[in-house]
Amino acid sequence: MPPYEVRIDAEVAEKLLVHKVEPVCKQVVMGARVTGTVVVDIEISTQGEVLHSTIISGPKLLRKPALEAVRQFKYKPYTLSGMPIQAETTVPIRFSCG
Repeated sequence: MPPYEVRIDAEVAEKLLVHKVEPVCKQVVMGARVTGTVVVDIEISTQGEVLHSTIISGPKLLRKPALEAVRQFKYKPYTLSGMPIQAETTVPIRFSCG
């Protein structure tokens, strides 16, 4: 039986975050002086790893670095009635390159 999955608020997910990787501003992005926020929809496994990530919005030049960073995030598993379950949430990745 696959793990039950719920959607949790970004604030709840942020409290479960145990390892955050800052996005890398690539040389091309720094030269373009692009700033902004990329919103990524993620699925967190019962072990706290990011299983899937999809861009919701954000500047095109920042999308790849945002995905590369968020895929390395680690979370405490979300639990329901004491059992770890898969969870889905959105993560804002803020950039200030340049």
